Parts: sequence; structure tokens; C-alpha cells
Amino acid sequence: MWKEYTNAVLGLCVAIVAFLTLSGSALAWMLFILGAAILVLGLWGAGMWEDYTNAVLGLCIAAVAFIGLTGASLTWTLVVLGAAVLFIGLGGASALSPSTDLKKSHA
Repeated sequence: MWKEYTNAVLGLCVAIVAFLTLSGSALAWMLFILGAAILVLGLWGAGMWEDYTNAVLGLCIAAVAFIGLTGASLTWTLVVLGAAVLFIGLGGASALSPSTDLKKSHA
């Protein structure tokens, strides 16, 4: 459960960082939308598809950091936030996937 709340907080951070550093640009709106999507998915639930979607959104945030940004501190902030969302999303999805040992024991 903590992973979903952590992703929600990270999504909120991405949305806030977008408007604190990039005033009204298209990139700011794109980051805001990505952050809002991560926030909503983090609060929604712990389904496997939500975790994989958060992982993909985290990868997108990390990729956006290298496309069109010139400030090193903003770039690294977005890379760290994106990587955190990516790894927490993948960790949540792998925790929800059925183990092969469990399948074998019920066969």
C-alpha cells in the first residue's frame, strides 16, 4: 500500500515542479498531465496494470528530462522523480504477479 501512496506523492511533485520551473510552456503542461496521471493511478488502487502504467509514465518523465531542457538541476530532478516512479511501479507490479511456485503447489 505504501508504494501507491509514494507514487501519488511523486506524481504530485512532478506536477508542482512543472509549474515552479517551467512557466506556462507546453513542456510544463505535459509534465503536469503526467504528474496528475501518476497521482490518480497511485491513489486509485494496487492493480497490476496501474503499476505498469505508472512505470511507463515514470520512464516518460525521465525521458522528457533530456528532451528540450537546458537546466541541469531540473533535468536531474525529473530523472530522479521519473526513475523513482518507474522502479516503484515495477516493484508493485512484480509483487502482484502470481509466483510460479504457488501455481505448481496447486497443480
